[in-house]
Amino acid sequence: MRGEVGIIPDERQILTDFFGREIYYGEDHADVYQEFSNKYHLGYSFSRNDSQYASLEIARIGHFSYKIENDSGILIFYLPEKVTNRQQDYFMQHLYEFSQWKMIGAYSIENIDGEEVIQSLHGLNEIKEKVQNKNSFFNQNLENDINVKR
Repeated sequence: MRGEVGIIPDERQILTDFFGREIYYGEDHADVYQEFSNKYHLGYSFSRNDSQYASLEIARIGHFSYKIENDSGILIFYLPEKVTNRQQDYFMQHLYEFSQWKMIGAYSIENIDGEEVIQSLHGLNEIKEKVQNKNSFFNQNLENDINVKR
C-alpha cells in the first residue's frame, strides 16, 4: 500500500462523516479527491499530477483532509478556513494515530485582509492549535449567524 487519503466533509454541505480510502502503488492521491468530487457532484476534473492542487482545492471549499505517504512516513493535513465541529472531533479522536508518523505537516487556508494565503504548519502541536482556533472561529461565526437571523 502506498498511502491513504481521508476527507472529513463540511457537514453543512455533505452529510457523510468520512470519505477516503487506501492508495495502492500505481494510483495517485488525486484519484481519491476525484472520486470525492464525482460522488458529491462538485464538478472538478483532477489529473493524476494534481495531488497538491486537488487537496488545496477541496480545503478551499470547506472540507478537511489529509494524505499519508507510507514509504516516507509523511502525514499532511489540508485545513479549510473554518474547521467545523465534526472536523475537529475527527481530528481529536485520531490524534494518537496521527502522532505515529515521522513527519507531520499541514497547509492551512487563511484569509488575511481579503486575500487567500496558504500557511505551512509543522508538527502535530502546531496543527492541533490551528485546528482548535479555526473551530473557535467557526463557532463564533455560527453564533453570529444565529443572532442575525433572530
